[in-house]
Amino acid sequence: MSSQTGSHAADIEQAANPATDAPAPFNKPTADLILRSSDGVRFRVRKAILAEASPIFEDMFTLPAPRNSDNLAIGPPVVDMTEDSRTVHGLLRLCYPISETPIRTLDEASILLDAVRKYSMDGALNYLGQRLIVFADAEPLRVYALAIRYELQEEILKASAKGFLTYI
Repeated sequence: MSSQTGSHAADIEQAANPATDAPAPFNKPTADLILRSSDGVRFRVRKAILAEASPIFEDMFTLPAPRNSDNLAIGPPVVDMTEDSRTVHGLLRLCYPISETPIRTLDEASILLDAVRKYSMDGALNYLGQRLIVFADAEPLRVYALAIRYELQEEILKASAKGFLTYI
């Protein structure tokens, strides 16, 4: 299939499944960047906040903005993300100065740990590591594995080891 045919197929699919806007606070028209999740949700965000949270985003923003044929900016740039909307929403909640991000399951924590590592978000990595302690008694082996995989603080390793001892 030619790239033009593939692009046309993608345009048709996108027209059939139009993107939707994310909930507040990621839907403000004053945003200077749109992150589009893999499932088509548009997150309207501020570059400055993302740049402070992630050197990956900071480096991305040094690239020139796309322009139309008249060499004019075409509105906020859109960055297509490989993560789904739940993951992008959780990731952004870790960056933005809003209430703490609730981590309800260990699976959710694991997905977010992957994303914060991908975008080099050290502060969010430490925050998520601390949230893992809550799961140490119920799932000590998984918490231990995550702590090793993401090189988290020794405190998390100790909590998971303690939780494992209660299973014996």
